[in-house]
Amino acid sequence: MTMHEQSPKAYSAAIEKIEHLLEIERWKLAEQEVLSLLAEGTTPELLVLLARCRFGREDWDGARVEAKRALELDPEDIDAHTVLAAACIQLGQHRRAETHLLEALRIDPLDVRALYFYSGLMLRTGHLEKAEKLVRRALALDAMHSPSHGLLARILSEKKKRGEALAAGKTSVRLAANEEHSHANLGASYLESGHPFLARRHLREAVRLDPSNTAVLECYLFADRACRVLFLPFYYWSLLVDRLPGKQFAVWGGFLALCLVILPALGAEGIGRSIFLVYVLVCLYTWVASPLTSLWIRMRPPK
Repeated sequence: MTMHEQSPKAYSAAIEKIEHLLEIERWKLAEQEVLSLLAEGTTPELLVLLARCRFGREDWDGARVEAKRALELDPEDIDAHTVLAAACIQLGQHRRAETHLLEALRIDPLDVRALYFYSGLMLRTGHLEKAEKLVRRALALDAMHSPSHGLLARILSEKKKRGEALAAGKTSVRLAANEEHSHANLGASYLESGHPFLARRHLREAVRLDPSNTAVLECYLFADRACRVLFLPFYYWSLLVDRLPGKQFAVWGGFLALCLVILPALGAEGIGRSIFLVYVLVCLYTWVASPLTSLWIRMRPPK
């Protein structure tokens, strides 16, 4: 007889303890608690909790295996489908992830976590309109779901809707001020909208909350680079060029058209020579800005 059958109250207390450990990201300790319960009997709920522990430790394949075991016991377990999909996303198995998320939403079309992960998958695969539609549906069901606000900020940043992205990111931080994902998403939105110093502040907080997240650490290091005096003009230049149709080719084409066609036709070759000199200086700066900033960072690392 399992602990669940012997004492439902004690079992519920044990599950509550594991959920708390997962919430505060004590992955190993939570896994030990789950394994001790599994020694007394296997249930889909425990296997899903074990999968979540493995996922938190970035053991994507381990999470996938345990979630599949849970589905073998209960094919209708929404949480198992969702965790399995999240693991497949991390493993680059996008088709399998979508299959499991669609199955979870077939079972319960109102499941916020499934909508959230499906939106994240659509963002990762470049389907921004569908990603936004899914995450807004999740927020319509649960306006207090901070990860969905953060995800919406990332989607809107990709769509160059920077003002709306910042608003969503700020909402995420307001709802979950002690969560790494909130500060990371807001920091990324600030970085996309031309506020590198605010971006650095939030990304530094995200790194403090979760030093193991390498993607957030890389984003923080870039934000710190953007705040260096040598690199700051290049950062703003990159943002400007990124907004142009054709990007760098638009700058080059515009320069050629101005200097070789428009100004000679107006009899202003002298102005053209000045513009040519400025353009060459800008090019030289963009070539040396990054290596010089890297040298500076080696001498004065970010704090």
